[in-house]
Amino acid sequence: MTESDSSAHRTSSAVWRYGLAVSSVAVALIVTLLLRPDALVTPVFFLAIILSAWFGGMGPGLVSSLLATLSITYFFLQTGHGLRFTDVPHLLVFLVSALLVSSWSATRKRAQNLLQHARDELEIKVQERTASLRQSNEQLQTEVAERKRAEEVLQKQAVELRDQAQLLELAHDAILVRDLSSTIMFWNRGAERMYGWTREEALGEITHTLLQTEFPRSFEEVEAGLRAEAYWEGELIHTTRNGSRIVVASRQVLDRDQRGDPVAILEINSDITERKRAEEALREKAGLLELTHDTVFVRDMSDRISYWNRGAEELYGWKRKEAIGQVSHQLMQTKFPGPLKAINEELLSTGRWEGELVHTMRDGTQVRVASRWSLQRDEQGRPAAILETNNDITERKRAEEALQKAQAELAHVTRLTTLGELTASIAHEVNQPLAAIVTSSNTSLRWLASQPPNLDKTRQALGRIIKDGNRASEVISRIRALVKNAPPRKDWVDVNEII
Repeated sequence: MTESDSSAHRTSSAVWRYGLAVSSVAVALIVTLLLRPDALVTPVFFLAIILSAWFGGMGPGLVSSLLATLSITYFFLQTGHGLRFTDVPHLLVFLVSALLVSSWSATRKRAQNLLQHARDELEIKVQERTASLRQSNEQLQTEVAERKRAEEVLQKQAVELRDQAQLLELAHDAILVRDLSSTIMFWNRGAERMYGWTREEALGEITHTLLQTEFPRSFEEVEAGLRAEAYWEGELIHTTRNGSRIVVASRQVLDRDQRGDPVAILEINSDITERKRAEEALREKAGLLELTHDTVFVRDMSDRISYWNRGAEELYGWKRKEAIGQVSHQLMQTKFPGPLKAINEELLSTGRWEGELVHTMRDGTQVRVASRWSLQRDEQGRPAAILETNNDITERKRAEEALQKAQAELAHVTRLTTLGELTASIAHEVNQPLAAIVTSSNTSLRWLASQPPNLDKTRQALGRIIKDGNRASEVISRIRALVKNAPPRKDWVDVNEII
């Protein structure tokens, strides 16, 4: 509401309240004049004063008191000789009574308004408090329900963790859980078998102190990578309880809570000591292979290259430090003659595989190689590595393809030559009887044109035409028999006649 609107509202309220005071006194005066009382004229005016003070407040009450006093004085007490002295005390008593009644009415009205306002405020506060309590009760019920759900989830997770822990006990790999300070919280049977410490001895110990861990980089760098990526994989060197050193392939996963804060680290370690020894033995043997021009490299069972000889550098273009650790089939974009799964199955069953592969060199050129794979096993007979020897046969394959192409072209020329000779022979065999038929036909026409016609000669010429037609038909029949690969037919031949 603007200031002008507020001022107009206050003015309108004042006019209404003071107008009520004047109107109530006027009505009281009219009623009193109509009743014409002889002695008591104040009750109706007192009623007007009370109404004015009750509904208008103190100001309108005082105005109505003064107006009532003046009305009584003018209309009821004043005579022709003026106001009597004996009426003055009564008038003063009325005025004082009117003022007291007006003040009492206004005070009572104000107190009632304040009481009503306080009651309203109390009701509002009670409603707000009730609403607040209801909301708090609903929130409390929601929290209780969420807590129950959380407890159910925790119980379910506990059951799942217990089941998972039972499954982890069956694993042959060493599986352990440590907190963020590397204190061991879980130690499975595989860890007991691998390292020699029992679960009771390992729990509460610092992993890197207990196992005397040797990292490929500093411990701080490994932990920083694990915290950043939530996963780390690499090779570690551990010392067992009996003092022997083993190499393990370690996979570490960072576990987080519902808020995303790290709480623990799951570590899975596989003993690859024998595999590393087999790879080292292969590398020692492969030192002799540096003298060969063939490509020789060694890869583990996950197809990652662990050895790369000089012949491989020369053929494919990648240096040894670039190829080591790469997946061979991805590095060289290998194209296999069949499914890789079937090739690996044959390699595992027989220990060898041979075939042709297509590789892509560093510059993008494709080469075809004769590949020989040999499976190497550790002391326990488990597959440890694969020795692959590749011989570049690209030029030989190109020469073979060129030879095959030349042979195909020669065969095509031979077929064309044979077809030409056959065509010439067929043309010769068919042209002879056709030429004889034409000659005999012309002779017949000449004999028929003579006077008289020589029918005997004509008949002989027509006989020769029939004979030559049959001869041509026999040539066509023999060609058809040749095409159909019909069995040979023997006939009597008069050699003297042929000569």
